[in-house]
Amino acid sequence: MVGDGPDAITALFVRLRSRQELAVQRVMSGRALIRGNDGVGRWVIHSVTRTNGAGTELIGVYDDRYRCEDGTWRFVERAFAPLYRGPRELPGTVWPPPPSGPLTFS
Repeated sequence: MVGDGPDAITALFVRLRSRQELAVQRVMSGRALIRGNDGVGRWVIHSVTRTNGAGTELIGVYDDRYRCEDGTWRFVERAFAPLYRGPRELPGTVWPPPPSGPLTFS
């Protein structure tokens, strides 16, 4: 069982992501509402992954609750509901992303 907190979330992400040759997730649409120190949000995501040569597509919705404490917004709760999951042909070549450096203006 995975524990709570940022370290546990990071460890789970690293473990799951390390199996994938390709993983792209994008937010398709979303909105957040704030009332005082409480907030709610809904985000539609689209994900494409390839693991062991097999491609998968996922579309789903995150429903969030947020709270501002001491001037910092944090997640209180996040729930995910899948809308679609299925195979996706991804026969092309996958390259690792280039190393990131500091962002600067030319």
